[in-house]
Amino acid sequence: MMIFQGKEELRADCFTAYIQAKALINQPKKEKHVHIIPKNPNSDPYDYFYADLAAIDSAIIKATKQVTDSKGRVALSYIQDVHNNQDGVNVTTEIIFSNGGRITMPPMWFKTYTTSSPQQIAGIITYAKRYSLSAAFGIASEDDDDIKTLIETGNYQPSDNPPHKLGRKELDEYKVKYLGMSARLVDVYQDYIDGVPEANGWIRSRHDEQTAIAIKQLNQAYHQQEAEKKSREEQAAKVAKEAEEKKAALDKVKQSKVEEPKKDPFADKKVEVDSDPVTDSLF
Repeated sequence: MMIFQGKEELRADCFTAYIQAKALINQPKKEKHVHIIPKNPNSDPYDYFYADLAAIDSAIIKATKQVTDSKGRVALSYIQDVHNNQDGVNVTTEIIFSNGGRITMPPMWFKTYTTSSPQQIAGIITYAKRYSLSAAFGIASEDDDDIKTLIETGNYQPSDNPPHKLGRKELDEYKVKYLGMSARLVDVYQDYIDGVPEANGWIRSRHDEQTAIAIKQLNQAYHQQEAEKKSREEQAAKVAKEAEEKKAALDKVKQSKVEEPKKDPFADKKVEVDSDPVTDSLF
């Protein structure tokens, strides 16, 4: 139940401004995509699209800027209060008015004790803020009304993080469902490189956007390693060839020196003289 706080004579103005803002909101586009793999093995994976928190906030701000009070000021805006403990996260959205009035929306609670991952908890908080804000301003932010139930039962951990390039550790630990089991993507990719038929079929099949990005990263890393390996081999072959050519050139020079008669350094200083029998007899 919504709770109004402020002077009673301001109630009508506050609710009038609130209703006007809601009427001016253009539904944000659902441009974010999520591939859901429920924890229940009997449930089939599926996809849904939603508007993220930034898109919802933008739609609301555009609408509220068009609603002014008697002094020409923007009549309303909103704030969100988040409380988080070991059991769950509680988000409350409040509509605040320029005249001092305030409308507090019912709090939204989501449990977080089903996970200890900071990233997943942050995702739940973001989802709770999005869900609470959408409810406050009548925005249909997603296609699937069952997502809240999945979160509350622990069968799905949401995240507003769009598909992105993974860090080295993230990529090494990234897991996928392969042959009915959970497996590291790097291991599946290695099987693919090794020519395992099942891995080849799996890699070439359709995947959710994040998995496709991860596979592309592994593929790029593999081809880069192969290119670097080829470059090293070519460089080593080039060095070996140059060394061989240098050795052959040196051997050729040495051989030519051996075959060439030794020159007499005094050849140009010798003088031909007539033979003297007396002198010749001395030798």
